[in-house]
Amino acid sequence: MSELNRIASDNLALIVAVIGLVLVILAVVVTLQGRRLSNAMKAYRALAGDTQGGSLTQLLDRHLGTVVEVGARLEELAKLHEYLEVRSRGSLQHIGLVRFNPFEDTGSDQSFAIALLDDRRDGIVI
Repeated sequence: MSELNRIASDNLALIVAVIGLVLVILAVVVTLQGRRLSNAMKAYRALAGDTQGGSLTQLLDRHLGTVVEVGARLEELAKLHEYLEVRSRGSLQHIGLVRFNPFEDTGSDQSFAIALLDDRRDGIVI
């Protein structure tokens, strides 16, 4: 033990210098980390508080409500589209008109035939 005390007292200046250097390095590291933490806190505050003074959670809740409303409206529109598509299949979609002359020896094309058909090509010819 006395040997260790003698080595420590002979190199006391060197030990104090090394400890001082380590303390300076640690102080620089702590300062840099403090700045990084301060910048991260500023970024977090900017993210967590919106322009209306609410938190990020409140903002996300509002957006989630909007998404749910849009989803419900989209579902309504899909049902309406399906209804209109089924209904339009029965409406008149194909109309054809032909003018003709039934008698070769008289006048011009005074007669006509009209076809009124739905999507399945069902309908009437007048």
